[in-house]
Amino acid sequence: MLTPDTILQPGTLLPDGAGDPGVYRVLEYITSGGMASIYLVDVKGRKDGPFILKINGKPHRVPEFYREAWWQHHYKCGIVPCYWSDHTSINNEPVACYVMPYLREGSLLHKLATRTYSLPEAVSWIHALSETLDSMNCVHRDLKPENVLLFARAPLLADFGLAVPSKPDERKEWGDRLTCAGTPNYMSPEQHLQHMVQNNEIDCRSDIFTLALMLYEFWFGNLPFSNDITERELIAWKLMKPKDKKLTSTKLPTADELFTTALTVKRAERYQTHADFRRALLRVHAELTRGQKII
Repeated sequence: MLTPDTILQPGTLLPDGAGDPGVYRVLEYITSGGMASIYLVDVKGRKDGPFILKINGKPHRVPEFYREAWWQHHYKCGIVPCYWSDHTSINNEPVACYVMPYLREGSLLHKLATRTYSLPEAVSWIHALSETLDSMNCVHRDLKPENVLLFARAPLLADFGLAVPSKPDERKEWGDRLTCAGTPNYMSPEQHLQHMVQNNEIDCRSDIFTLALMLYEFWFGNLPFSNDITERELIAWKLMKPKDKKLTSTKLPTADELFTTALTVKRAERYQTHADFRRALLRVHAELTRGQKII
């Protein structure tokens, strides 16, 4: 019986959906997330590996899992591509899976942990992510450093399991039950308020809030609230007015203005489009690269 705790050992052979045995050979277990486990694998007949095999661990979430693969299969620019979707068998139990490239540079989480980046580079990453989401007409809803991988130091978005189209009238098949979804520290205020906010009210301004949080974390090395904050305290912080959030000053007017605007609780007072947000990011980048001293 497959459970979320099932971990396949190196050397394990898995069939493909056609029943061809040993198509996927496990090299290494990498991690497990909300609905899937990720492995480094070789693929039979392919010499351009290794590859990432993402295996669904929750049968009731297979539709979401394949929707994630759909996003990553149809939109190539700026995201981690899905090479193909498949299903395999673990302990004689069929499970959904899909195959992605193995990106050796790792995620932005690693960059954040090692502080191996410059502030202009971090601003450029956030700008690129905003541009990708805008071009895809997508609201990701689970943006965070570990869901952004690097290829030639360019950021590629991954983990589209919670993503929905930007236009509310295109979301009917996604359903309202996903409204309160995401990673609590990075969720926008409206994502927390599932009992008050309908699915069709989650729009690009939610992702803009999260992108600004990510930039703040890259700027200062931590989020603007304590890591051990309770969820109730976290929601209370996000519902504060900007002046009450006590954001640390960047000593850079354009950056302080960006954080104050993007991290406000009222969506009508945030940047209203990704294009507006990117213009603010460009002002920050220009001021940074003029060589002003940043404290």
